[in-house]
Formats: sequence, structure tokens, C-alpha cells
Amino acid sequence: MHRSQQNLNYYGATQIKEFGLFLEDYDVRLQRLSSTSGGDDPPVPTVSIQLDSSKENLGSIQLIDTDNKILNKILYSFSALCHEVDRLREEFELIVREFLCFDEALDDNTEQLREDSTIAVDRSSLLAISGKIELLARIKCYFERIVEVAVVIVLQLGALFDPSNKLGHFNHSNWEMDLMFNYLSDLMYMPLLFDCVLGSSMFKTYWKFYMKQMRALKMNPQKLSKPIKMDQIYDLNKAIDEISVWLDENAYKHMLEAMFNAKQKLVLESANVLSDKFMKYIRQRLVEVGSYNANLSSIDETTNVVKLNAMINLYHYIFVSIDNKVVKSLMDINDKFCGVPLIGKVMWIPDDFFRKYGHKSIRDCDRNDYRKAREAALIYRKKSMVKEILVYCIQITSWLVRTTAAFKTTKYDTTLDTLRQKCGLIFEGIHYAQEISFLVQSITSLHLLMHESISQQMFHAVGKLLEYLQAVQNFFDSNQQAIAETNQFIIQHLQHKIFVIVAHSKKKLITDAKQAKLKKSEIFIDKLSAFHVIERCMSGPANRTRLTIARLAISISDPRQTLSPESYEKIRILLDQLDILANLQTKLRNLSDTQFLYWHQTFFSLYVSDFYDHNTAQNNLKYLLQSAATCCESVSQVASDNTTQNAIAVLSKNHRKSFQDKLLHQISNHIETYIRLDYYGKTYQIEPYNPFTDTTMALSNIYSLVRMEPILVGGQYLSVKEHVERYLSNTYYTLASISQHDWKIYKEMRCHAACFQIETIEDQLPKQTLEQGLDVLEIMHNIEHFVSHYVYNLNFQIFIEQSSTNHFLNTVNIGHIANSLRRHGNGIINTTVNYTYQFLRQKFFAFSDFLYDEQIKARLTSDAKYFLENGEALNQTYDYNRANAFNRKIKNLGLSEAGETYMDLFRKLICHIGNAMGYVRMIRSGALHECTEATVYLPVIDGDLNFSKFCKEESLHELTISAAEILENDINNLCKNYRIDTNYFRLLVNAFLSLRHAENIHLQNFYMIVPPLTINFVEYILKAKEKITKKDKVGALFTDDGFAMGIAYILKLLDQTTKFNSLHWFRSVKNKYSQEIEKLDTQQQQSDKTTDGDKLQQTFALTRKRLNMVQQEFDLLFCNLSSAKIFFNDAVD
Repeated sequence: MHRSQQNLNYYGATQIKEFGLFLEDYDVRLQRLSSTSGGDDPPVPTVSIQLDSSKENLGSIQLIDTDNKILNKILYSFSALCHEVDRLREEFELIVREFLCFDEALDDNTEQLREDSTIAVDRSSLLAISGKIELLARIKCYFERIVEVAVVIVLQLGALFDPSNKLGHFNHSNWEMDLMFNYLSDLMYMPLLFDCVLGSSMFKTYWKFYMKQMRALKMNPQKLSKPIKMDQIYDLNKAIDEISVWLDENAYKHMLEAMFNAKQKLVLESANVLSDKFMKYIRQRLVEVGSYNANLSSIDETTNVVKLNAMINLYHYIFVSIDNKVVKSLMDINDKFCGVPLIGKVMWIPDDFFRKYGHKSIRDCDRNDYRKAREAALIYRKKSMVKEILVYCIQITSWLVRTTAAFKTTKYDTTLDTLRQKCGLIFEGIHYAQEISFLVQSITSLHLLMHESISQQMFHAVGKLLEYLQAVQNFFDSNQQAIAETNQFIIQHLQHKIFVIVAHSKKKLITDAKQAKLKKSEIFIDKLSAFHVIERCMSGPANRTRLTIARLAISISDPRQTLSPESYEKIRILLDQLDILANLQTKLRNLSDTQFLYWHQTFFSLYVSDFYDHNTAQNNLKYLLQSAATCCESVSQVASDNTTQNAIAVLSKNHRKSFQDKLLHQISNHIETYIRLDYYGKTYQIEPYNPFTDTTMALSNIYSLVRMEPILVGGQYLSVKEHVERYLSNTYYTLASISQHDWKIYKEMRCHAACFQIETIEDQLPKQTLEQGLDVLEIMHNIEHFVSHYVYNLNFQIFIEQSSTNHFLNTVNIGHIANSLRRHGNGIINTTVNYTYQFLRQKFFAFSDFLYDEQIKARLTSDAKYFLENGEALNQTYDYNRANAFNRKIKNLGLSEAGETYMDLFRKLICHIGNAMGYVRMIRSGALHECTEATVYLPVIDGDLNFSKFCKEESLHELTISAAEILENDINNLCKNYRIDTNYFRLLVNAFLSLRHAENIHLQNFYMIVPPLTINFVEYILKAKEKITKKDKVGALFTDDGFAMGIAYILKLLDQTTKFNSLHWFRSVKNKYSQEIEKLDTQQQQSDKTTDGDKLQQTFALTRKRLNMVQQEFDLLFCNLSSAKIFFNDAVD
């Protein structure tokens, strides 16, 4: 047992040691990676520090525990209500965001639905609503809970102010219950906000149609494809009816009615006191909100404007009367804040609010023209935006410099001046974020509300503001550790300030208690109990529960008497600052949330395009991408259904596509153009390129973009450098494969790309020079173009280009083919033959169609029958005149657009087939030529190779033996290729032997069309040769032996060579032209005896020359055809 324990200790120590080595190596690798990664901004920590800690070891009862039981009950009751409102507020934000994203994902068919209620709606939208019934049910339960909590707050306040209730020694007339009215305003704001969201949504139209469909289903359940119990249908309709109560844009009205009913339950004295407190609260808020600057405000401040309107309307609704001064002050505030952005694309409009919910007396007092006010506000924004952008640039830049310097001081520098400085800098950054966030949302929402397009200047301004907002957020994210350390010291310092104020007030109360009577001293003791609660709340984490209880304790401690006005205001400010610092990350996250960009999706694409056009710095692009990523992340947090998730996926995809199309492709094109112009300028092919005169985009900015680290776009990392490298590699590869003789140019361009630190991939293509001609691969992929634009010479085995715009014609000979095979290998021969087979298949379809024509088939049948019946009379030779008549009369079938007869087109088809066969012959000859050149240095071709055997006998190194084996294999392969036994002509003949079958009987008389074809060919080739003497480039030729190859191949393929030979066609041609010459000689002799003989000599000479040329071409065609037949003598198995 002891030995086993020792072994375990040994193994444990070994594992710990190995794990320690692993951690050391891992740390070294991380440091190395950190040192190689560039970046101007501090990196965001991988593990974030959470400052928003709401953990609490003490419950509310323990925090409020005093000797005054009545005080405990009051504080605990109201703190529980405040906590419930906070929870509802957080839940409400998530619900509204989810609803907005769901509404945006619906198809926009609302106009059709309004025009025609019977239209067939997109089924996916109705299914999406069915899938969101759970969300709608939560909204219904949520608003019911809001009503319940609001009613309880009113009843609790009424009970508190009820004089019949015994509340110890407290004088409730001096209590400051503004905190509870603030929470009540939060509850009134939530249904009002949801009504505004519904008012601008597509959902409400779909919801009405959905309800109609469900009611129709209830009346006619037979429409269902699956049987469902009627109870379930009735339960569903009942739930829909209950939900629809809160989805008719009247949630705020329902709250007003509930508040009125709650007020009716109060006794008269309590209601009067509540009315006085309520009005006092309203007057204080009017003064506070009236001091806001409409141009430099924040979302929180403008939200207070909406809450103030909701509370004044509530007061009028439940207490009826209201002071005209209050209404006038409210209208002045609304005139300043004529449009308040709430969430997403939703705006609160004061005129719409009073038209829907305001009392008649308030509407009568409203004389503001809010539309003109909004237009004036928009005009002001357009005029002042440039100046505001400049001011914000200076302010935020200064703040970043000062804050960075302050937070880089000594770690333990916690002097009072340092804390004050850092605290001021933190609140200054929050202030800038608040103003910028409000400014961006107000500009975008106001343009959307007014249906005005954003001008280019305003578009740039919004982009700049988003950059500044993201810069502030990045600072807080990248300095989390320093801020976290400082934040706790600042919180403790602020708590200490509150302690000092409370201690001074307690000392004053104790002194007063000694001088007062017993009864009055008891009142002071109760107040001291409230201060004791404040001290207990400040002796711990500054979470929301403690701050709420502290505010409540201050409210019921008669602060107007126990505290001086300065101390009371200071405590309120300190508590607000504590609330911000305790929830610093949540506050900043909400301020930098760019979810509203989800409703302005074109902004990203336009800004990326504008970024390239205006040479913006790369940091600005980083901020933009972070804003877009924040938008997608914020929306994805509330995406609980497939519809919204698909919409987010599409949004991310669009972001990536916009980034690639508008920026990456543009940068790649710009760099490629610059390299090309610079190269051709240095080689003096064009005017030297001056990059300093290029106004499209600064090369220095492009260089900085290429050096950027991979950036996150739409959920995927994209690298500018890798994209440019891939683009240039593909471009140079494509161009080099098309024009292989320019490979050196693209090689130098690749080297020049290294100036931008761009490493392109080598194309690994075989290099080509001008004497190598066309490549086998190029011909193979474009064989149809090749056989139609090149002519074949049988004797020299050369292809010549028919015509070209250049001064020279391209040629392809055996040497070119051998060079190509040397690069690609002999394996390409089989591939080439396969391509040729595919090409011949297409041509034989056209070949068969031509001979299947009734007129052609009838004429061939008639000629064959005629020759069979009159063969002996014709001396077994086919009549030349009959063939010539066939060639002439075929013009009656019509002409092509180029003026060619069907016989001309058929002759071209035969030439193309022959050129393809000539190309196969050239490939085989080129392979033999290449192998012959490769084996020229081998002394013996058939000798046995024993290199590896001799190496093993000499006990040489394994590498030497392996090299010897490789050499043997290479020589054997070379000798094997030297004997190319494959007869490709036989393969191509056997592949089409099906043409001899009975279903192709219309081809059996093909040999009868050969004589007219030869006449057509001779006429064509004579015209082509005459153009050479006339120096006419168009159509000038001196050879086209593809015709002979094609005739020989097809005759062999159709097994009609013997039948064609039986026509003795070329003997008939020779007899014909011999007779013509004899006839010409007779005519010339007769003319010599006349006086006009001298005049006709030139005519006779020209005729004789023409007859000799025709006879010569027929003889040449006979020789070529005879030679071509040799290739196919053994072409059939």
C-alpha cells in the first residue's frame, strides 16, 4: 500500500511537471504571436471583466432591518415594487427588440392586404405569426403584470398618504416620493412605446388578417387537413382575443383606465395629497426637462420628455383638472423635442400622441406646428452637422489622449486628485457616447419619418459619428482591467462622500434631539433610523437594490429639513453617479448598440463604397465593421425563430458581399492596374506612369489596407491581403494560360507585387516562346475553331491559318506538337483523340442530315441507278457532265447568307472532318518525333537495363539504388512510348461503324456525291489560288488537303471505297479535259486559216491555261486522295 502511494505521488509529480512545461511553452507562443501581430489600438482582452455585479449576500429585509417596524414595512414594500419595475423594464426591452426584428423579417405585402382583404397572403408570414404566439402571449401577460404593478404603486401611495393610517411619528406631508413617480412613469412609458412600435409595423395588418382566418376556421373547421378537437380551436380563438386586446395600439389607454380605477379606490384626503405630490413632481420635472438642449441631448433625456408627456396626460386623466401653465410649459418642451427616437426606427411624435391619447383640453391648448418644427430641425442638422463633426473630432481625440495618459499611470496611484480626474474622464466619455448615439438615431429616424433621402454630406456625418462612438467603446473595452481597478476606488470614494454628508446630518439631528422635547426627539430618532438604512446600504457593493433602498430612505427622511438643499442635491447626484458606475458596462453597451442600423441596411454598402472613393483611413473602416458586427450581434440575441435568424444570415451575407464587391475587388483591381501600367511604362510601351497623379486612391492608403490584419465581416474573417493575392494569382494564371508566350511579363508583374508585400502563387504553367506555336491544350479545347480557321497540307504535315489581321499567318507543324507533348506528356494524346471523337460526332449529325434531304437522296439514287444501267455504254466511267450538272443544279435549293450553296457547305463539312483527322495524324507524328529526340542519346533501345542490379551488387547506398530504379523506369517508359502501336485512325473508324447499319441506308450512295464535290472543290481552290496572285488576303489559299483526308476517311468509314473506285472518276475527268484540249486545238487550227486568227490567239491561250490548271488540280487531288487512302487501308478490325 505504501509503495502504491509512492507510485501515485511520482506519477502525479511527473504530470504536474509536464503540465508546467506545457504552460511555459504556451506562454512563449502567445508572446511570440502577440509580438508579430500588428495593430495601432490595444487589443480587447480575450476574457472580459464583468463590472456589472448584482450579487448580494444580504437580502432587502436585512438591509432595511431597523427598530422602527413601520419604517421597515414602508421601505420593504416600496423597494419590492421598485425591484419589480426594474425587472419589468429589462424584460420589456428584450420583448420589444424581439418583436421589432420579427416584424422586419415579415414580407411587405401590407399594401395589398389593405386594398384587398381576400388576397392570398404569403403562407410563410402567417406561419411565422403562428410561431410567435408564445411571444404574443408573453406580451399580453407582461402588460397585465405592468397594470397590476402600477395599480399597486398607486394604492400603496394612497395608503401612505391616508391620514387615517397610523405611520408612527412620520409627517408624510414632507416626504419626497419622486422616486416612486419616476418608476410609475417607467410603467406608463412601456405601453406607450409598444403602441408606437405597433403603429409603424407591418405586423398589425397581418395580425388582423390572421385573426380573420382563425375566426373563419372556427366557423368552418372542415378546412383543416388534419382533424383537431373543437375545444382546441375555441381555446386558440379565446387566447387570440385576449392577446388582441393589447395589440390594437391602445395599451396606453388601458393603462390610463386602470390608473383611473385605482384612483377611485382611494379616500378623498389621500387622493388630494396624492394629487398635490403628483403635481409637485410634474412641476419639478418640467423645470428639469425644460433645461435640456434639444441639439445636444441624449436618449435618456429625450425618453424623459416622453415620460413627462405620459405622466401629465395621466394626471389629467385621473384628476381631470390641470394648470394651463403646466400645459404651456409642456408644449414648449414638445416644440423643442418634436420627434424623439425611441428604439430601432420608431419615433415618438407629440402630435400623434395627443391626437390618440390626449384629452380635449390639452389638444385645444396645443398650437404647435410640429411638422414645420421637424423640418426646421432637419434643416438645422444639415447646416450645423459639419461644425458639430469637427467639434466632436477635437473633443473625442482630446478625451482619448487624456484618458489614455491617465489610465497608464502607476497602478497603485489612488490619490484623491487622480480618482477625481479618472472619474471625470469616465463620465466625460459616457457623455460623448450619449450625445453621439442620440444624434445618429435622431438623424436617421427623422429622415425615415420625413421620407427624405440622406444627402451625401449627412451620410458622411453619420458615418463619422458612428466611428467616434465606436472609438469611445473600444477604449473602454481595451482598458477593462485598468477601469475595473479604478472603478471600485471611485465607487468607494463616492460612497464615502455620502457617508460624510449623512454623518454631518446625523450629528445635527442628535444635537437637535437633545434640545427638543421627548415627543419631538422620537421623530428625530425615526429620521436617524432612515439615515442608518442609508449607511448600511452604502456599506457594500453599489448594486441596484442598495441604491434603490438608499433613495427610498432619503425620500422618507424628510430631506428638506434634515438635509440642506445643497446636501440633498449632492446626494442625488452622487447616487446617480454610483448607479452609472455600478452598471458601467451595461450603460456603455446600450449607448454603443447600433441595432438601429438593422432598419438602414443600405448604409453599410454605401459607406464601404464611399470609403474607397474618398481615401478614408483604415481605422475608420475598422470602426464601421465593428458597428455592423454589433448590429448583427444585438439582433441575433433576440432572434428566437427561423424567420429572424434567416434575416440575420442574409444581412451578414450582404455585409460580406458588399465588403468584397465595394472594397476588396476595387483594391485588387487598382493594384493590378497600377502594376500593369507601371510595367508597361518602364518598358516604354506606353507613357511612363506617375502614381502621384492618380486621384482614384492613394497608394499609401492601399498599402496600409493590404497590411491590415484579418477583419470580422458578417461573422467571417476576411483578409484584404489574401484576397488581393488570390485575385492577382488567378488573373496572372488566366492570362498566362491564354497567352503563354507572355509568361515572362506576368512573372515580372508577380515580382512587382512584392512591393505591396503581396505573395502570389506561381502558376506552374509550362512556359512558351514564339517558335513553339499553338499549344496542344489550346487546340484541343478549341478544336472546332481550329479546324475551321486552319487548312491542312498533307505532304508537309502542317496547318496554316486561313486569314489573320496580323502581318504573318500562324502555322502548326510537327515540331510545335512535339514541344507541347514534351511539356504535357504523352498522356494527352488519348485525351486529344477523345475530344476529336466528340467533335466528329457533331459533324456526322450534320453530314447525315444533308444526305437525308429528299432532293439530295433522290438525285444520288437516280445517279447510282443511271450508272448501273449505263455503265457499259459509258465505258465504266462516271459521266463528267452529269456530275457537273449536279453541282450546278444544287444552287436551286438556295443560298446561305454568305452566298454559298449547299454543296459549298457540304464541302466545308468534309474539309473540317479531314482537318480533324489530319490533326490526329499530326499528334501521332509529333509524339514519335518527341520520343525520337528523347532517345537519341540512348545507345540501345531494346537492351536490358540492369542499373539497379549492378548497384546492389556493389552494395551502394539506398538512395543510389533508388535513383537507379527511377532511371530504369524512365528509360522503359521512353522506349515504350517510342513504339506507339495504337492506330488512332482505326479507332476513329471503328467508333462510327454504326453508320453502315440499315437505319443509315440514306448514306449508301455517298460515293455518288464525291464527283460533284471534287468539281466544287477544284473550283474553290482555283479561286483561292488566284487571290494569291492578286494579293487579296481574304480567302487566299494554296492548299486545303483536309478535303482529301475527309473523303478518304468517310469512304472507308462507309465501306464505299471500292464503289467509288468503280466510277473511275478521275479517268473520266482526264478524258473530259483531254477532249476539251483536243477540241481547242482543232478550233485553233481552223482559226489560223482565217484572217481573225491572230486576234483569237490570246483567247485560245487563256482557255488552254485554264484547262491545264483545272486538269492539274484534279491530278493533285487524285494524288492526295490516293495518299490519304493509304492511312485507312487497315483501319477496320
